Amino acid sequence: MVKPPASSLKPFAPAMPLRTDYIGSLLTEHTQLNLVHPRLEEGVYYPELIIVEPDSLLDISSIAACFESYGVTPLTYLVNKIKPAANSKAILLGNFASQLLDEEIYNGTEHEPDYKASVQRFFQHNPLSLVTCPDMDPTFHTEARKQQMNLHRMIQTQFSQIPGIDMEQLVLEPSFVSEMLGIQGRMDLLQLDKHVLMEQKSGKREYLTNRHVEKHYVQMLLYLALLHYNYGLRNEQILCFLLYSKYEDGLLKEGAAPKLLFEAIRVRNEIVHLELGYGEGEAGKVFRALTPEALNVKNVSGKLWEEYTRPQLQALFRPYHAASEVERAYFDRFFAFVEKEHILSKLGNATQEASGFASLWNASLDEKRQAGNIFDRLLLKGLESLSGTGIDRVTLLIPNEEENDLPNFRVGDVVLLYAYPMTEEPDARRALLLRCSISDLRTDEVVLSLRAPQKNQAVFHVPDSYRWAIEHDFIESSYTTLYRGLYAFLSAKEDRRQCLLGGRTPRVDESLRLVGDYSLNGASPEFNELALRAKQAQDYFLLIGPPGTGKTSFGLMSILQEELHDEAASVLLLSYTNRAVDEICSKLVRTELDFIRIGTDASCDTAYKPYLLRNRMEGYARLSDIKNALREMRIFVGTTAAFSSQIALFGLKSFSLAIVDEASQILEPHLLGILSAKHQGQNAIRRFVLIGDHKQLPAVVQQSEKESEVADPLLRAIGLENCRQSLFERLLRLSKGDPSRVFCMEKQGRMHPAVSLFSNLFFYGHRLKPVPMAHQLRELSFPHPGTSTIARIVSQRRLAFFALPYLPHTEPAKVNSAEAKLIASLVKEIWSLYTANGKAFSASQTIGIIVPYRNQIAVIRSEIERFGIEALRGISIDTVERYQGSERDVILYGFTVKQHYQLDFLAENVFEEEGIVIDRKLNVALTRAREQLFLVGNPGLLSRNETFRQLISFAKEQGGYVEVSSLKW
Repeated sequence: MVKPPASSLKPFAPAMPLRTDYIGSLLTEHTQLNLVHPRLEEGVYYPELIIVEPDSLLDISSIAACFESYGVTPLTYLVNKIKPAANSKAILLGNFASQLLDEEIYNGTEHEPDYKASVQRFFQHNPLSLVTCPDMDPTFHTEARKQQMNLHRMIQTQFSQIPGIDMEQLVLEPSFVSEMLGIQGRMDLLQLDKHVLMEQKSGKREYLTNRHVEKHYVQMLLYLALLHYNYGLRNEQILCFLLYSKYEDGLLKEGAAPKLLFEAIRVRNEIVHLELGYGEGEAGKVFRALTPEALNVKNVSGKLWEEYTRPQLQALFRPYHAASEVERAYFDRFFAFVEKEHILSKLGNATQEASGFASLWNASLDEKRQAGNIFDRLLLKGLESLSGTGIDRVTLLIPNEEENDLPNFRVGDVVLLYAYPMTEEPDARRALLLRCSISDLRTDEVVLSLRAPQKNQAVFHVPDSYRWAIEHDFIESSYTTLYRGLYAFLSAKEDRRQCLLGGRTPRVDESLRLVGDYSLNGASPEFNELALRAKQAQDYFLLIGPPGTGKTSFGLMSILQEELHDEAASVLLLSYTNRAVDEICSKLVRTELDFIRIGTDASCDTAYKPYLLRNRMEGYARLSDIKNALREMRIFVGTTAAFSSQIALFGLKSFSLAIVDEASQILEPHLLGILSAKHQGQNAIRRFVLIGDHKQLPAVVQQSEKESEVADPLLRAIGLENCRQSLFERLLRLSKGDPSRVFCMEKQGRMHPAVSLFSNLFFYGHRLKPVPMAHQLRELSFPHPGTSTIARIVSQRRLAFFALPYLPHTEPAKVNSAEAKLIASLVKEIWSLYTANGKAFSASQTIGIIVPYRNQIAVIRSEIERFGIEALRGISIDTVERYQGSERDVILYGFTVKQHYQLDFLAENVFEEEGIVIDRKLNVALTRAREQLFLVGNPGLLSRNETFRQLISFAKEQGGYVEVSSLKW
């Protein structure tokens, strides 16, 4: 394979003359190409295939879906992105048939199908889809039983008897990536030696010929090409089958079809080219010209097209064509923004090393380790079957080596697991990939839950010279819900569209009065004021919750409890992260409020797993009982991502109120699908409350601030200045502080006043007041202050800035060994002080360390390890982004930077409000500490930034400026 940029290409011509004229129209000067298996003749390359922008992997099933009966066009890919998520009997039957195939493989030849057990398992995993299915009827079971028996017969009497097939070597749902072909896919079934491939379809085969449907065959051909080109297998070495489980004779042997494969690659290339254009704002032109006729490239007619397909497409396109000018502009700009984010999440961005899914093959092993994006050299420890349907839990040992000290993995992350020879670097392109989620992560081992349980242990039997690797997976569906949500906005009720775009004044009903009392026995009357204002707001309400003000414990809970006084009320509680959802659940449990959580086991704290939808529905035998239980439940909780993928819930019930926590971290497209949902033609969510703090860290965005900027005057007039800003921030700008729509909490119970003083003065206009909590009133008390200078400073100061001298650049830019040594010494002295003075020390609660770079994390941890103090091993050292929402008694913040250009990274989240510069990143770092805050940095360099200069001057004024060069430590 040759991979030149287009600007350096010699002339080339494809080996097969099939619609090759299109390639030239896809090329620009910097287009990347893969010339697959080229031969060079007289200065001309003759590749078998030409792949445009191969780093942008497309899912095989999405390419195949463009092969419709009315024509093959890349526009179908765009249309499928905006289609509402379908839920039908046929789709559910397909999902069930997939489970039945897995069971047939798992149970082996000596068994009879048990339909009752199978359907119970399916119901347990899919309760919401089943009860919201609009065309579910008893024929579902008739058809499912038939497919189960067909599968049993075909697998046992046909498939298993074919020479070359070994039932003990089959892998269920293995995944592959092919950078060579620019595709990825998940196969239904594959033999370990890759010589047997099968894809199942539960629907109808081709009516006239009783053979395959073309789109199904294209999917098979792309899988075949992946095996052929990735592993050097000849097509005739691979047994390929399409299994139509609807029919007794549905096992069809298939072969290669080069011309159709070329057509599929053409579609793939054209899709990628169009997608790149959409990211630059070209989608609007396409949408404006999109009609059913544009897709009907075969010019078909007849009853199916005229009475079914064409009207469906017309109904799909109508909302865009009927939208107002500002609505279309809003949709077009955010569509381009999401597309660009999608592209960058695949290809990576220039400011972040080893970023993007393409780093799977573009980043070196060392770069991946530095970024914390790989666990390699793992040893298999154990295999378990928790579900009874195959191996579904894998435990691997993490080697005790320095490179693995920086894991950028968390419980709940979706990952790829694969084996590789130790003599080579891990390469996911050459491996069979198992998709998993992390269910537990410790320093010495990682536990994974397999997405597809495996029957055969042979999948995990690798040579002794092999090890295992884990890398991040990319979930395409996370963007699918954003595209659908954006398009759903155009179909939302007009009053909701007007409300979101500032087209009308939000309604307020001042006649409403409180039913409950939330003033904490009169100590905090402001909570009653908050609950009343939120109740009176009939469209939306914004709650600003600065650090430590109890925005969840008091703000969210007061609004929720007041709403529940109305017996007809139902409330949706949302947040961006699962950690925040866990916190909401803890408040509900403590208040003894019943609820259902939408989400998965892997992303849910153990304490709240009993509340997961699947577990709550276990005791119900009938769909009608499940439906009634869901309708009667008054509180639903989950992440925005979880609810965006379960929009069908709104077809079953509506909510009088939605409360969105962490709203200042949530981009508009992440909320649009939920806020635009309808129930029986009305808004599924009658009103909503957004809780956040725009002065803390916003959502992570891949694009630069300039790329995401909004120039359209129509959009700037509705407060949309930059797509990276949250809906919370835009509505806050539109509200202009109107007290009927906005409330700011001002009593904080986290920080001692001396710790909060700088942020309070410079970022919050001196509005924050202590509750006060006990620790906010007491003096520092260390009767035994120790003998070292550092110990004396720690025992006397709430706030101190340790001024490091300028150091020559003798080490990497993202490492500051002098800072690391000082921070480690501070940690040791704090531990010694706590121990000497009989104060409880907890590694997870007492000390937190914040630094800007992952490289520095490893150096600090290494310095702390040198002390050999067991009590210090669990201290969290992380970036400020990871610390948002956390708190510790003592925070150590190391600025780390040594060069001027690094200041831009430290101060990248800055905005101006009423003439005051707000540094969000610094604000979060300074407001994590309850008792003490210690800062470490070079004042000469930091003072080149005005906010940092003010911080250093403030430390001097408070008597907390310490020259490190004069210290004895």
